[in-house]
Amino acid sequence: MARTHPKATELGSKFAPHINGKTILITGPSPDSIAAQTAVAIAPHKPHLIILAGRAISKLDGTAAQIKAVAPDCATRNLVVDFARLESVRNAAKEVNQYAENIDVSILSAGIMAPPYKKTVDGFESSFGINHLGHFLFINSIMGKVQAAGKASADGARIVAVSSDGHAVAGIGKDTEDINFHDGRSYASWRAYGQSKTANCLMALSLSDKLASRYNIQSYSLHPGAILDSNLGNHVDPGLWQEFLRARDEKAKSLSHERRVASTNIHTSLEQGDPMALAKTLDEGAATYMVAAFDPSIKTSSGSYMQNAMVDDAGCEDHAKSRSEAERLWKISEQCVGQTFAY
Repeated sequence: MARTHPKATELGSKFAPHINGKTILITGPSPDSIAAQTAVAIAPHKPHLIILAGRAISKLDGTAAQIKAVAPDCATRNLVVDFARLESVRNAAKEVNQYAENIDVSILSAGIMAPPYKKTVDGFESSFGINHLGHFLFINSIMGKVQAAGKASADGARIVAVSSDGHAVAGIGKDTEDINFHDGRSYASWRAYGQSKTANCLMALSLSDKLASRYNIQSYSLHPGAILDSNLGNHVDPGLWQEFLRARDEKAKSLSHERRVASTNIHTSLEQGDPMALAKTLDEGAATYMVAAFDPSIKTSSGSYMQNAMVDDAGCEDHAKSRSEAERLWKISEQCVGQTFAY
């Protein structure tokens, strides 16, 4: 039996009062991405501005055109940023800090999945560098704009760090050498992806602990689901998916019962030739983005992990919700970007 999932376009109407007048910044909103679908779902409900942040101006223009098709009066603004280059991240943050608008909602969605080993310009393993470090530096560098929004609105400000259930595959390496897979000598693509997705969960937890009560800023991490029509996995062939399943099996002894059952379900679905059994459309995947960004009922759950359009901390592995690991990662990240951020 096919599963039914909520859709972002439907939730837009539900959350319209909490979208109206907001400035929303979304990273990675290239066409055929969950981030772009989220922007399209938000647009008809009178946000003040949607900021589209990504590397390729042509792709940002493409998503802006999709937004105009459903909401001709919706204001958009492109922000060019390459999360693989910390200099680019700093320059983009400087641009945001010059805006007249505060940033009510930040959806940190740009990322890569299980590529061959490569370093960023700054010398970090690419998944960790792009999926985590670039966003860590960016959000902390525009925090004044986020804090001002939190102070000005009863809703507060929100930060959404897009993770994945792939976080279950790996925690954070014991030191920077381990995090960088010893210059590629110990590299495994899915462990690299899992480490970066764990980092997304831990960053959201740290931001919540540091900002929620003091600045009225809520932060969440989430798993959007298996989105087979997203552009994120365009390079992932069946063999690489099998590597993912083997990586999950390797980790299985330390997984929760719920996670082991989920892994078994994925195996069964693929073996039966029906990968769509557990899949979602872009609109269904974006639903969890919408809940994390706008649902007033989850305000007291700041720091939580979400999936299937609801808070689901039980679905997050212990290594990705450990406050000691969150603080350790924060310090490592500060060391990597060469800046400290105290709140």
